[in-house]
Amino acid sequence: MKYYIINALKFYDMKNENLPPVVFVIILFTGFSGTILSDLLAKSLPLEILYNIISFVVLNMASAVYLKAYLNELRGEVCTLKDCAIHVLGKFYKIVLAYLAFFIIIAIGLFLLVIPGIVFCFMFLFNTCYIVDKNFGVMEAFNTSRNLTNGVKMELFALYVVFSLVLYFPLLIVLVIALYTATDLIFSFILSFISTIIAIMRQRLIAMVFKDLEYGVKEPDYMDI
Repeated sequence: MKYYIINALKFYDMKNENLPPVVFVIILFTGFSGTILSDLLAKSLPLEILYNIISFVVLNMASAVYLKAYLNELRGEVCTLKDCAIHVLGKFYKIVLAYLAFFIIIAIGLFLLVIPGIVFCFMFLFNTCYIVDKNFGVMEAFNTSRNLTNGVKMELFALYVVFSLVLYFPLLIVLVIALYTATDLIFSFILSFISTIIAIMRQRLIAMVFKDLEYGVKEPDYMDI
């Protein structure tokens, strides 16, 4: 478990040094732009809907680029920003549809007394990995992710709990301090900054666990600390 958490925290560490900051800025700007444009978006529902769609697509495509790059690096390969972007854009519809389906499935599961949502989250956690890494179709990616996580969902849940405690507690302190000391605009920026860090760290964690389950030991000891 220590291996996963330590390496997930190193979201800036990649052989392709240009890729992490570019992806970071794209995700950060996309998240923060909602605050900048809030007054304009509030005046037009169609414009707000269009903005939310564009933001959803940009955020998830940028995350997929990072995921692809880190998966390659874990296998000892280096994927340039251009190559990763071209690779991911070539699977644009699959990735967007997979993220949308994942979101809907989790939402339905949470509506059904929460626990099913948590189960679905870990059951289909690696669907995007199969799309960007193996060019699977959406249904095939979801089914394969379900098979891959069979018997290890509790271990994955435990890993995410520890990861969240390690990550969210210090960030929560920063947010609380910012809430009482910063202006609304600065607080929104800090919130977007922290959300960006969490998004990238989560991609690293997913990539590492996927690599070990799919290519390495089928039952890694997540609790080995």
